[in-house]
Order: sequence, then C-alpha cells, then structure tokens
Amino acid sequence: MKFLRPSFAVLISSLVTAGVMGCASPEQFTRPASEPPLSGLMNQQPQATRSSLTGARSKVLAVVLTKNVGHSRTLNDAMRRKFTAWTVQFSLPHLAADVEGVLSDERLMSVLFAPMRNVFREVRLVRDIPEGFEGGADYVGVLDLDLNILELATFPTQKFKHTANASLLVIDRQLVAGPLIAVQVEDLQATGVKGADGNIRDSLYAIKTSRAKMLEGFKVDFESKVTR
Repeated sequence: MKFLRPSFAVLISSLVTAGVMGCASPEQFTRPASEPPLSGLMNQQPQATRSSLTGARSKVLAVVLTKNVGHSRTLNDAMRRKFTAWTVQFSLPHLAADVEGVLSDERLMSVLFAPMRNVFREVRLVRDIPEGFEGGADYVGVLDLDLNILELATFPTQKFKHTANASLLVIDRQLVAGPLIAVQVEDLQATGVKGADGNIRDSLYAIKTSRAKMLEGFKVDFESKVTR
C-alpha cells in the first residue's frame, strides 16, 4: 500500500532579503518531521485491498486525524499570525483579508471534508480507530494532511518549495482497507525583490495555488472511488 512519504522539517525564514521585509526567525515556522499516516493508530499497516466503495449514502464514516494534520494546522496558524503581523508592520491593511482567506484553517478543513459529507450519511470526528467502530461507524477514515514550505535559496531570488499532500485511507470493521484517496502537490516559487506588498502577494498566491491543487485533486480522486 502506497502512503505519502514522510517529509522533513519545514523551514521558512524571511519572505524577502533583509531590509525589505525585516527578519523572521527560522525557528518560527519549523514543524516536526512528518510521520507515516498510521503511526500510533495501528500496530500493523493493513493492505489496501478494496479499490472502490459503493453505497456510502447509508453508511457512517468516522474520521481520525493523523499527527501530521495537527502539525500542519499548527504551522498554518503560525503562518497566518505572522503574515497578519506583516500586514500591520508594513501598513498593508488591504492584504489582511487575503491572509485570512488563504490561511483560514476553518476553510481548509471544511473544503477537505466536503467530498466526504456529500456522500456519506454521516461524518464524525473521533480520536482513534477503536472509538470509531465502538461508536457505531461503518467505516473509519484515516485522514492525513501534510503541508510544508521549504526555503531553497535566499539571494538574489528567494525560492521556496510548497508541498501540499492529503490522503484518506478507509478501513472497515474487518480491518480491510481501501480505497486509498491520495494526492501529492509540489510547487516551486521564485520571488524577486518587489517590496513588502509584492512579496507577500507572491507568497500568498503560491500557498493558495498549491492548496487549491491539493483540494481539487483530493475531491476528484475521492469522487472516483467512493459513490453513493
């Protein structure tokens, strides 16, 4: 069974060269290394033997969030707060709404869950796999989200690698796994010295683009494998 590969610590320092945006400490956006999605949830990784699922409209899906989801959401919140601080520091109130829109945790999770809620009779969050089945769910879905930004170069052009990965492994009461819905997105961003406004816009656009690709890819893959 193919899982999203673990990625390493995320690092984003400053959006532009020193003096244009000021400094952002490298530690501010560092997050723990990614872990295999089933880490801490199952002793053995089941084989994904089921390629599709039908009749979901009458079924209940309990969703377990992996450790990577928590790490990604914490990183996202740190980015949102820092970008918001930059809009204040550099007198860019017209970008505040863009920051909230692009880095909204509520919107991100809502769009990610939408395909599931559109198909299953009920979708509920649980802490672990046993809780899902003990609570009466027909299936448990292990949802993984892995958001990363890695700085590749700082001068004369800042370059970043944006990674946005998402997967959902569906498991039944007999612990037969499948289908596996998975999407992996990796985009490169190159940002020259444009001033605070231009560089923040570039970064927000790159983040928005990679996440939009992830969310659309997840939706398409889910709808091709899980039906009512």
